[in-house]
Amino acid sequence: LRERTLSMPLHDPITGISNLGPEADEDVPLAFDDLDDFAGNVVGGVGSGQTFSPPINALGLELSDLDEWTQTIMIEKVPSDQVDTAFPLRLDAGVSDMFRVTVSVLYRNPRTDTDEAVTQLSWIVTDTP
Repeated sequence: LRERTLSMPLHDPITGISNLGPEADEDVPLAFDDLDDFAGNVVGGVGSGQTFSPPINALGLELSDLDEWTQTIMIEKVPSDQVDTAFPLRLDAGVSDMFRVTVSVLYRNPRTDTDEAVTQLSWIVTDTP
């Protein structure tokens, strides 16, 4: 997902910040064309992140042979003067030129039937012209 998200704009070029989450015609990850599409379910104007099980690859396609694996993706707004700080992605928070993307990978242990955290990675994406 890092390869997929590094070149994406933060917001849709047409709807801008007026829509948080996928636009109406973006019903599968393959169709996501901006970072805020990964905001997930928006409740009270705040994106809760996305969960993909099975996980998706850099093209947005499901890795169907990895049913026991899960990816969670959280997109947060980062102030340009405090890159060590992040805030939930909200509709009413205004424009930001930096987002933090955090992807966590979990594995469902068949012996215990519980999800176990395997790894987590975060990076910052800027809205470059």
